[in-house]
Amino acid sequence: HNSDYAMMLFYHEREKPTVFAVLGDGEVYIWDMNSRRCIHKFRDEGCLTGTTLAASRDGRYFACG
Repeated sequence: HNSDYAMMLFYHEREKPTVFAVLGDGEVYIWDMNSRRCIHKFRDEGCLTGTTLAASRDGRYFACG
C-alpha cells in the first residue's frame, strides 16, 4: 500500500489481542495479533485524511477519521 499508517491502536482483551490501524488515505485495517492476519479491511468513505482512531473500552466499537 502506498500510504503510511496515521494511527494504530492496540486493544487487548484476554485471549484476543487486536490492532486497529488507519492510513492517511482512510483505509482501515483490523489485525488479529494471535494469527497475525488482517481480519477486516475497509475504507472510511467520509475521510479526507485519516489522523485518529478511538475504541470503546470493550473493543466492540471504534471510530476513525
